[in-house]
Amino acid sequence: MRRPVAASLATCVIAVMYGTPNSSVAKPRDERGRPRPLCLESSRVNPRSRRTTMRHLLAALAISTAVISAPAQAAERGTMAEAQAMAERAAAFLKEHGRDAAREAFSTKGGEWHDRDLYVFSMTGQAVMTSHGQIESMVGNDTLDMTDAAGQPYRREMVAIQDADWVDYLFRHPQTGEIEPKSSYCIRALPDDIVCVGAYKE
Repeated sequence: MRRPVAASLATCVIAVMYGTPNSSVAKPRDERGRPRPLCLESSRVNPRSRRTTMRHLLAALAISTAVISAPAQAAERGTMAEAQAMAERAAAFLKEHGRDAAREAFSTKGGEWHDRDLYVFSMTGQAVMTSHGQIESMVGNDTLDMTDAAGQPYRREMVAIQDADWVDYLFRHPQTGEIEPKSSYCIRALPDDIVCVGAYKE
């Protein structure tokens, strides 16, 4: 019975990458005396067939690499639930320790207020930045009239929050450098202090 092409290619990829188990059966060898996978030996006579086989192998290898790396790439992004949880912890920290201590803590890279692409930023009730976990130069700036790439005045929406709510807008992803949709959970921790943490949407 003829083996499925995908199974044959997968077997050959494994053989090329990791070798084949020891066997008493004599294996074909290349010009340097190294064992040669049987899947390549079958196309030895026809150079054109051999090139086609190699192209299939490379394509299969590329697909398998993409499949394996996809979960790791997805894991680099924080979720909306994680963003909300971090915002709630940040609000509690600001209430207990005050604005100055919060700014230092939220700005410290690699600390508990940074997790993959999640970070804390905070502002006054007039949208003057008091901390920013990603862009320190924004601290002290009046951002009330700041808009996103689509012209949305998202800072005004943030300072309009009286308790806690989500704000959707576009912002640059810290890892990819691309402008992507983002949703930030903002909490009015104190009468004149708002803290936010946002999650990027794929």
